[in-house]
Amino acid sequence: VTEPSSTLNNPWLTGVVIADLDTTWVRGFYIQAANCDGLETTSDGIFVYLGEKIDVVQMGDSVQVTGVAQEYYGLTEVVSSAAQVNILAHNQALPPITLINPPLENAASRNYFEAREGMRSGLNEALVVGPTDADERSWLAHPDLGISHVFEDDPALCAGQPYDFPG
Repeated sequence: VTEPSSTLNNPWLTGVVIADLDTTWVRGFYIQAANCDGLETTSDGIFVYLGEKIDVVQMGDSVQVTGVAQEYYGLTEVVSSAAQVNILAHNQALPPITLINPPLENAASRNYFEAREGMRSGLNEALVVGPTDADERSWLAHPDLGISHVFEDDPALCAGQPYDFPG
């Protein structure tokens, strides 16, 4: 995401759409610019919230967006509308996937993920450790961590044993 305009109350951002969720319950999309500011301590991606289910963009669109920056449940987003999204080009290359390897310590992990918030990311190797939830999220862990399921403290579950999730 390129540097915003001089005011955070009405920033303009430019990037490539890396996730198109505008017609889902999420009502928005993620944009990212490759190596935006050159700093590994800041994210190059951001979520654009449209507030309505409307088909505005496609993955790979280069866009310029205007809106209001805010924090929503700890995640930075730009609140915008379809009228505030300008498509500059279609079928652009997506930024490369950032392989994640977070530290285990909580504070360091929070900082690590904050610097990658809204960016294309992935794992070379992953183990599904929980069910897909109502928001269509799956829970993954790196196999080296030894986590076999989300409910590590549940005495009814034995590590390495299959668990039949209700529902």
